Amino acid sequence: MHSSQDPNSPTSDWLKRVYAELFRRIGVPLEVVYFPGQRANVAAQAGDIDGQFTRIYDYQKLFKDQLRINVPVIKLNTVAYARVEDNLFLPNGWSSFESLNLRIDYVRGIVISDLNLKQWVAPENLTNSTDLREGLLKLKYNRTDVFVHGNIAVEPALDGEEYKDVLTAAGLMDVTLLYPYIHTRHFEYAPKMESALNQMKQEGLLLQYCIDAYGEDYRLFCRSIQPLE
Repeated sequence: MHSSQDPNSPTSDWLKRVYAELFRRIGVPLEVVYFPGQRANVAAQAGDIDGQFTRIYDYQKLFKDQLRINVPVIKLNTVAYARVEDNLFLPNGWSSFESLNLRIDYVRGIVISDLNLKQWVAPENLTNSTDLREGLLKLKYNRTDVFVHGNIAVEPALDGEEYKDVLTAAGLMDVTLLYPYIHTRHFEYAPKMESALNQMKQEGLLLQYCIDAYGEDYRLFCRSIQPLE
């Protein structure tokens, strides 16, 4: 299974706990591989990886050999981040960018950002980064004006000394549910995965693993990113 998260991050720790238990329940050994999301798109279609931890609902419409497991694992807020000193406020989601001449950056391979930003941002104002750290550093050092990314990875980073009181959320772009995906050649595992994940959610394990990974101070944050479905 592929994860696009930094392997040393609390988000990665959380998801690995979830999937380790999921695959234990269905009796399948788990190996996690880490590389950028764009490379994962190619690897998934080629069948070089068996599945992915988190993708949007419509991912299988874009990548035909990918099968959604119909139990969401994350409620993701996609957020526009900016420098505190710029006092930037983006209240209207993706359309906030329409009339603003801002340099916008995002992590390539993240489908929801790619599709929406290309709709609202002029090509000359749009760049992408390989990973979260590159995007945050470009923003911090004024190489971009806005960095768009999911809150599950950015919020813990903003609490660290490197970005605290330097970068801040400027506006909510979208709220999206993220789902596990597997290659269609493994279709027989889909019902087992859905059943096991639903049971884990009923037992409160997705929330508990989140708190275990992020820490007790993030209990409310962990509650906020639990999907209701």
